[in-house]
Amino acid sequence: MDYPKAKRFLASLKRKKVLITFHSLGDLDAVCSALALSWHLGKKAVVAAPDRLTSEARKYVALCEGTVLNFASVELRGFDCVVVDSSSPYLLSHLEGKKIAAIFDHHAINEGSVKAANAFIDANASSSSEIIAQLISKPDRKVAEALLVGLIADSARFKNSNARTLEVAGKLLSASGKSMWEVSTFASHDEDISERIETLASCKRLHVARAGNLLVAVTKVRSFAAHVADALVSLGADVAIVGEAGKEARVSARCSDRVPPEFSLVPLMEEAGKMIGGVGGGHRHAATATGSNVSALDGALSVCMKVAEEKLSKGAQIKEIEW
Repeated sequence: MDYPKAKRFLASLKRKKVLITFHSLGDLDAVCSALALSWHLGKKAVVAAPDRLTSEARKYVALCEGTVLNFASVELRGFDCVVVDSSSPYLLSHLEGKKIAAIFDHHAINEGSVKAANAFIDANASSSSEIIAQLISKPDRKVAEALLVGLIADSARFKNSNARTLEVAGKLLSASGKSMWEVSTFASHDEDISERIETLASCKRLHVARAGNLLVAVTKVRSFAAHVADALVSLGADVAIVGEAGKEARVSARCSDRVPPEFSLVPLMEEAGKMIGGVGGGHRHAATATGSNVSALDGALSVCMKVAEEKLSKGAQIKEIEW
């Protein structure tokens, strides 16, 4: 990514009418990076969500007294449209046919990605918040806090990070004027009852296989796929692959620190994305696939489970766990 060019581009947007949006079901990284960017650009910049936010994102918006509009209610004429935290057409359907001035994203771009006049992509960044943080030289306390919250959340509390991530986090922490404990509490949330119900219900449909000394878990849910994948890893799964069938198909995958360093979820989700008629990507420990072919979801989950088992078993016997 050309950071000097991205900085010049941001400078050109100062005090202009800018609409900042992000992917469907905006999470903490998407919302925090969008809000921080809007505060940095000035009062003419607004943030608009395509649909509902995750519960933790809603909690932070209320906490920081931020404003997130409904995208459908905004008249786009006169605005420069900027996207953070996605380039997937399946997660940005609200932008179909619309002109996009720039995309800031930490997911690798591919053939199916949404086109923009400027694409600022850094696949080595832990989060979109980390990217935006490097473009704002002297963030005020509010901006720094929001970016640090987004970074903590999307780096899985620094599990998916490198030396640069920690360096950026240190600068943001210093600028925020808060302790790491205080900021970390903003990046966590109490599960609402719907999330808890869906997590427990997913166990009824759970398939688990033992590959050597590692466990691969696959299930389907009606909603909260990413949350359920995280929950399964915390329960003991080494690789959790969760399918969600709604208007579109979604696969969320997570893995534990026990998996060998050469194992990555990215190629797994790239293949799943193709199978469900869309795209996939992410990071080694956390990745996602989205597509329009809901009927292909079961087949994609089966392939993901088989490939993960083979890669992790290293020739050892693969055994389906029976309850």
